[in-house]
Amino acid sequence: MPERRPCYACSKADAAVGSPPSSGNGCARCRKSTSWTRSTRRPAGRPSRTLFSTSAPSGRRGTNGAAMRVLPVGWAVPVSRPDLRRRHAVALARATHTDEESIAAACVMAALSAWSVESVRLDAVLDAGREEAEWALGQFTGAAGVREFLDALDGRWRPPVEGIGLAAGETIAAVAHVLAEAAAGETLSDALLRAVLLGGDTDTVAALAGGILGGQAPEAATDLP
Repeated sequence: MPERRPCYACSKADAAVGSPPSSGNGCARCRKSTSWTRSTRRPAGRPSRTLFSTSAPSGRRGTNGAAMRVLPVGWAVPVSRPDLRRRHAVALARATHTDEESIAAACVMAALSAWSVESVRLDAVLDAGREEAEWALGQFTGAAGVREFLDALDGRWRPPVEGIGLAAGETIAAVAHVLAEAAAGETLSDALLRAVLLGGDTDTVAALAGGILGGQAPEAATDLP
């Protein structure tokens, strides 16, 4: 019988937040029953990346569902405990998304929501998101799509003409694009309208941007029609 080991993405995520590795019959984290057989060609304990990886298939990217539902993690965990926030964000993401782009995007959104309720300027919230994106890129080799978020903060990202798709990195880049304009003086209504006018998956982008802006300035909700 082949020996059961944790899946590749969960092993990486555990290492990133300092959790002990998963073990048992299949992955104890995401419940995937992934197996591999020890090979004399590899040192004992090293899994085959090809057999073990749970990242999205070639040509496909991780989607935005994990980032879409993670804001409450940031609101609930104080910014003084980033490791705990990351642990919860990763665990919530892995319930449905085991690819690294989705997990990293969830960590970025959790950081934004955590800082949005700290009575700081929106610029400081975006700086925290930048730091989290840079951390995620250093931790997750499959999270290159998160670079779009950094590009959006730096003004180098442009929304696709066909609208925002479901890719996690593209979604959080769109959120960054909307928040950056809001930091320049837009009202909450203006920001949500901008999110909707991007086209595509507008409900996700508007909900995430609205959640961050509403946390950062709750009184801004009076601006809504």
